[in-house]
Amino acid sequence: MTAVGDDSTHMTDSDVDAIAWQFLNSVHPDGEGADEAVSRRLDRFLRHRGLACLAGSGDIYTIILNRVVDYIGVLDRQRGQRLS
Repeated sequence: MTAVGDDSTHMTDSDVDAIAWQFLNSVHPDGEGADEAVSRRLDRFLRHRGLACLAGSGDIYTIILNRVVDYIGVLDRQRGQRLS
């Protein structure tokens, strides 16, 4: 497993995957606030889950956001619809 983050936020690639999928399986991607940018919805999701340290960490947040966007693309192709 690849470690991601600085000394205060050690995460593995699997951790990033888990958070991305949790976000995508929550109400945040296409529920309340669906007209907002995915970055704002992800930020709200992380803070709601008590993960403000990840929302406020530029590098790790960007990695999570990029993973979410990648998976949205996968889901779009699988479902034939858009989530973003």
